[in-house]
Amino acid sequence: MDSIAKPINEKALLAILLIASSLATMNVYMFNIAVPFIIKDLHLSTSESSLVTTLYAVVLAAGSGTYGKLTDRFSARSLILIGIALFTLGSLMGVFSSSFPAVVTARIIQAAGAAAIPSLAYVVPPKYFKPENRGKALSLVSTTFALMGGVAPVLSGFIIQLFGWHGLFVVSLLIVFIIPFVVKHFPTNVAQGEKFDVLGAILFSLAVGILVLGISLNPYLLIIAVLMLIAFSFHIRGKKAPFITISLLANKNYRNSLLSVFAGTSAYPAALFLLPLVLKQGGNLQASLIGIVMFPGALIGSLFGPYMGALSRKYNGRIIILTGHGFMILGALLMAVLQDMPIGIGIVMFIFALGYTTLVSSAANVVPSTLKKTEIGIGMGLFTLLSILGGAFGPSILSRFLSFNTNFTISFIIVIVMSVIGIFLILATRADNSQGDLNRQPANGLR
Repeated sequence: MDSIAKPINEKALLAILLIASSLATMNVYMFNIAVPFIIKDLHLSTSESSLVTTLYAVVLAAGSGTYGKLTDRFSARSLILIGIALFTLGSLMGVFSSSFPAVVTARIIQAAGAAAIPSLAYVVPPKYFKPENRGKALSLVSTTFALMGGVAPVLSGFIIQLFGWHGLFVVSLLIVFIIPFVVKHFPTNVAQGEKFDVLGAILFSLAVGILVLGISLNPYLLIIAVLMLIAFSFHIRGKKAPFITISLLANKNYRNSLLSVFAGTSAYPAALFLLPLVLKQGGNLQASLIGIVMFPGALIGSLFGPYMGALSRKYNGRIIILTGHGFMILGALLMAVLQDMPIGIGIVMFIFALGYTTLVSSAANVVPSTLKKTEIGIGMGLFTLLSILGGAFGPSILSRFLSFNTNFTISFIIVIVMSVIGIFLILATRADNSQGDLNRQPANGLR
């Protein structure tokens, strides 16, 4: 049993997590908008500019699983302070960067720090909150990630227009203001104190990083990623306390729930990648109007996150996840039909965003309930990791198809297929005891 040195102020701790999550999420999406301006100012090629976002995604994905596992060895307060310190250092470097290597270095250091935030946001509530409050906290975290994904591109446009792309690094520096509150409210105890599997973490992180590069840049790198994963699988079989346990990988409910979330988190950013192309070509819209068309639906859909998360705690969580995938499929179908009608797409965006928010909010409740308490750190770290990977995987797959002159209707079908796969994965899990209700089954695993 964990020994908590002092009572935890859950409301203050949750507020800190939500603010930090907002800034970390905005940092990801704001720079997607900034790439054309960085290309112009630094005279870069398209392939060079892609490294600004790709290397960030590599480090962010690889770090997410590692920070989650480290919560079994170090205190949550120490980890988030390290994350904030690295994030702040990278942001300061970015403010004064005037060359391509400097920008890339700043982004890599930012990502090394930012990786701590989503991991801890999903690990801290199951480990330290009262059982009756865990589900609601996780739903709010998921909603924040979804909401900021919609807000960031619009906000980014205004910041770049007023201050240039360096202004995005300045916004990221706002995170320093939460440090006193982190010191005061974050838990300082170590839950398990197990020996950390350094080689396992390195092998796994390299495999994940190379996988992201393979998806985004060169498919031949996927072969190396697979070889690294094979080496990792042999390594953990001979370890007493491996980075990821065999029992975790063998847990069918956890594994299928995780992959179903990956399918959904691939479909959503794939659609966000596709829609500006559709609106520009089919709707003949200016770039400034594209964000205005997409934003209201995405915003309203995201605001329903806490309510959908509450449903997953009250009813069968698997059914709510299936409902989320269903809304995403319906939304993609309607957008395919209305692709020449910008107003129609803007309205339908609400259905699609509602589906995504329903999926991630309910999954944030269901996934921890499939885990033993000793597996929460790495289990939710992998949950965060696959969510991040989905953000790279979905658009990359779609861009590959579009490079073969695939029409937009086929592209929407690809988005639909991603969610259909997610549905099959959830249907393949056991129906017994799979409510994902952290209030009644706080991280005890499914029987």
